[in-house]
Amino acid sequence: MVQLHKRFSDEQVIFLFQAYEQGLMKREEVQDTLDISRSRFFVLWKEPKDDPGSFSIAYQRTTPKRIFSESEEAIEHELMREKSLNVTSCFHLSSALQMVQTDMKGANGK
Repeated sequence: MVQLHKRFSDEQVIFLFQAYEQGLMKREEVQDTLDISRSRFFVLWKEPKDDPGSFSIAYQRTTPKRIFSESEEAIEHELMREKSLNVTSCFHLSSALQMVQTDMKGANGK
């Protein structure tokens, strides 16, 4: 389902609510047209009544788009540390495997 603000303009939503208030449309018809739930209908319907000039269905982000730079740096540091641990452990594992293979060649040669 595409978000409401991407499918309808503010004016279109206000027009549908006005049609509902004037009895030209049923609530269910407005809900179906907007593809919203009953509770969402009443939340939106109440907004223009409270302050008609500021009604908007535009998405309004309540959280910052990015994390704080200190947090980002800490995460990056930990990822690099983890990466170096993985590389080191792979190196040690590879060395151990070579030693075992060398021992096995020596045992088979005798």
